[in-house]
Amino acid sequence: MNARRLYASETIGMPIGWSRNGEAVYVVDSEPPRVLKLSTADGHIRRVARMPWKPSSCHTDDGDQFVCAVEETESDVWFSDLDPETG
Repeated sequence: MNARRLYASETIGMPIGWSRNGEAVYVVDSEPPRVLKLSTADGHIRRVARMPWKPSSCHTDDGDQFVCAVEETESDVWFSDLDPETG
C-alpha cells in the first residue's frame, strides 16, 4: 500500500469529491471556512472558494460546482418585569 498525507490541518478537513480529471481532491477546511483543491501528484494546495460560515456538509460531482449546507444557531435572551404578585 502506497499511502501519503496530502493535507494536514489543526482543524477539520472534510473531503468532498474528486476533480473531473482525477488529479485533485476537494476538501472543506473549517477554519477559516473554505474549499481547497489538493493536487494528488505533489500536494499543492489552492483555495477555490471562501465561505461566510462553516458548512455542516458539502458535495461536488465534478469539481466545478459545490453544494454546501450551513446550519445557524440563534439564541434569544428576553427581559421582562416580574409581576409582584406571582414573583
